[in-house]
Amino acid sequence: MVEWGKSLYEKGCHCERSREPASGRVKQSLPKQQRMNGNFRSVAITQYLATTLHIIGQTSGELKNRLKKIKGQIMRFIDLSHPIQEDMPLYPGTPPVRLKQLHKFETDGYREKRLTFTSHTGTHVDAPAHMLKNGKTLDRLPLSQFYGKGIVLDVRAFKGQLIPVGFLNTQTSWQKAEFILLYTGFSTHWGSEAYFKNFPVLSSAAADLLLSKGKPKGVGFDGISPDAMDSTDFPIHHKFFAAETLIIENLTNLSLLINKEFELSLFPLSVLDADGMPVRAVALLSE
Repeated sequence: MVEWGKSLYEKGCHCERSREPASGRVKQSLPKQQRMNGNFRSVAITQYLATTLHIIGQTSGELKNRLKKIKGQIMRFIDLSHPIQEDMPLYPGTPPVRLKQLHKFETDGYREKRLTFTSHTGTHVDAPAHMLKNGKTLDRLPLSQFYGKGIVLDVRAFKGQLIPVGFLNTQTSWQKAEFILLYTGFSTHWGSEAYFKNFPVLSSAAADLLLSKGKPKGVGFDGISPDAMDSTDFPIHHKFFAAETLIIENLTNLSLLINKEFELSLFPLSVLDADGMPVRAVALLSE
């Protein structure tokens, strides 16, 4: 990992960060000059993905085909995560985030923080154990569950409504995706009361259809929940958990991925018996 860091960053891969309109979040891409001088070409990317996917344990022909496809291409990274900070939006009833500076460089010669927040803070994944008595925790799922091909579906038209099964029938690209991300547009309301109101929610039939066409590894949302805020039995959560499909909540920057093919990485911290965990969700696109 150290050698990878050297090959990537010491050779000049310093990603620029540009903001997505409205949401205020950022994407990461390579400066034009670096694309021209070839400092961040296929060798580094192939090494990175080979290392990542080897750790995941994928040694199949599918993995080899993915690496071959990437060879000779420049990759772009897009951050899909909200930063964890105090006073950030949280699901009602969640204890507030606390970030305390324990040690300061000026007085101690080093810096260290104490982080206090729940397992369902910010951009995070839900494990089946979140709501199922015998559901698996994140540490019991294979690492391959947290990486794969993604697709974004634009569902902004269904604000305050159920997303009907008929909409999914008109969209065929999601049937081959391992991660289906629903772009509601509500990440633009992050930090306001509007974030918690009238976001699109999958109908029961639509959720069933998503699960019947290939069992995705995960379904994600740029909102607070896949269920309506007034739900007390959380039926969409339960449908996905019963299929051991991850739920990813509080994503951002999904507008940058519409009509694009990408790989999604959302590895959580390795915590014993984790019912959920914040993640640094990142999309990788070839240019």
